[in-house]
Amino acid sequence: MQPYRAPARPINDGSYEIELSGTHFTQTAIFDIEGNEVEQLEGNAFSQSDFHLFGRYGYGPRLQLFAGLSFRQNSSTNGITGQELSASGVESFRGGVHYSFDPVGRWRYAAEFSYAKTAYTNEFYQSTQVLPTDEIVLGDDGQIVDAILHVSFLRTRTNSYSFSGGVRMPQEHLAMELPWRFEAAWIFDQWALLGGVSGISSFGDDEFTENPGAKPRLPTGVTALYNSVNREKMEPFIGLNRAFSNWRLGVQFSQVISGISTDKGQQIGLNLSWSSSGTTAADKRLNTFKEYDNEASVTKVSPRGTFVRIDKGLTSDVDKGMRFDIFKTDYEGGNIMYATGTVYEVGSDWAIVRLTQTYRSERIQEGFTARGYRQ
Repeated sequence: MQPYRAPARPINDGSYEIELSGTHFTQTAIFDIEGNEVEQLEGNAFSQSDFHLFGRYGYGPRLQLFAGLSFRQNSSTNGITGQELSASGVESFRGGVHYSFDPVGRWRYAAEFSYAKTAYTNEFYQSTQVLPTDEIVLGDDGQIVDAILHVSFLRTRTNSYSFSGGVRMPQEHLAMELPWRFEAAWIFDQWALLGGVSGISSFGDDEFTENPGAKPRLPTGVTALYNSVNREKMEPFIGLNRAFSNWRLGVQFSQVISGISTDKGQQIGLNLSWSSSGTTAADKRLNTFKEYDNEASVTKVSPRGTFVRIDKGLTSDVDKGMRFDIFKTDYEGGNIMYATGTVYEVGSDWAIVRLTQTYRSERIQEGFTARGYRQ
C-alpha cells in the first residue's frame, strides 16, 4: 500500500479499502457572525470526538464506490452554572461515488458525489422559548449533498499538489457552502508528509442573515459549531503517513485560525487503512500482450525521478517517441513494473526517457531494465 494517494487518483480496480479514523476537536474561542474572535468565558469548555468507519470499492479502473458511518461524542461545560453536558451516538451515514478521468500529462482529475443523512432529529426552539438546560445536540440534523472536483498535479514521483473544491447543500436550516482544500504531499518510500489548508466558504444565503437573533435555536451548550449563520472557516493542517504492506497509518493536526459563526480550536486525527491489492495499472500493462523490440539498462535517474537515461540509442534502432516500460528484474525471473515512458531525446548509444506514469512509490534505480516497443 502506498503511504499517500492524491485525491484525484482512484484505488485499484477490484480492490477494497477499509478505513477506521478518529478526530478530537477542542474549542479555544468562538468566531461570531461578524467573524470577530470572542474569548472563551472562564470555565467554559467544549470538545467533539468523531469516529468514522469507511469503505471503498474499485468498481473498474476509474470508478470507486464508498460508504460509511460516523459516531460522535460531545462534551460541554458551562463555567457560569458549572453544568456539564454530554451526548453520544451514531451521528450519520454516508455514501457516494468517485470517478477519475483520463490523466492529461501530469494532471489528474476526478469528480465526487456524496450523500449523508444524520441518524437523529433535533427539536428547535423559538427565540422566545427557554432552552432546556439538561440537553446538548450531537450536531446539525438533516441531509448533506456534496459535489466535489479533485485536481492533482504530480510534479515528480515523490511530490504532488492537489486542490479539491465544490458545492455543498447542507441541512435545510443552514446556508449553502463551498468546501475547499489545498494539499501538498512529499513521499519518501514508506513515509509521506502532507500539509495544506482546508476550509468552508458560505454563499451567504441564510434566511436569517439580516436578523440572526430570530433564528430558531438549539441546545448546543457553549459551542458555535452548530446552527450557524453563514458559516465559514479556514483550517491549516499538517500530517504524516506510514505504509506497512497492505496497511497505512496516518496522524494529522489542524488549527482553525479564522471563521464566521463557528469555533476556533485545535483538532488531532488518527486513521488506519487496510487495502486489498486489486488489479493495478502496472498489472494490466504487464498482462497486455506486446512484443518488445529493445531491451536496455537504466544508467542514470534524474534527481526528481521524471527522466531516466538508458544505454541504447540510434544504433540499436531506438528512436524518438518510442515507448519503454521500466522493470526491476532479478535472477529468479521476477519482473516488477515500475514505470512507463517515452523517448524524449536520443543519441547514437543512449536515450533519455521521460516517465509518463509511475506504478510504485519506490525510486527507480540504476541497473533497472527498460524494454521498448512501438505503438
